[in-house]
Amino acid sequence: MRVAHGRAALVMGSSRGLGAVIARRLARGGGTAEAFGAAVTHEQQAAELVAAITGRFGPVDVLVLNATGPRQPEVNRPPLGWDGGVQHAHGGIGKAGD
Repeated sequence: MRVAHGRAALVMGSSRGLGAVIARRLARGGGTAEAFGAAVTHEQQAAELVAAITGRFGPVDVLVLNATGPRQPEVNRPPLGWDGGVQHAHGGIGKAGD
């Protein structure tokens, strides 16, 4: 994974797990990595995060949405498939526990 020289990537949820691996791989190509802390489930913190990043690096060229928010209880649900997953991402299917 590479981001072209002079491009900025924002990896949300990169403090651990898969997000941390993605961020390290993107930075490995000779880029600069910098940590910014924010709870992206809070609109004000997300706005401040974007302002800090764009102020430091310019516009975000690559966005990796890896943040999942608070841990939800596991619920037995049938697989959603592609369309169901897209609908779920847009809030069209009830939350876990509904």
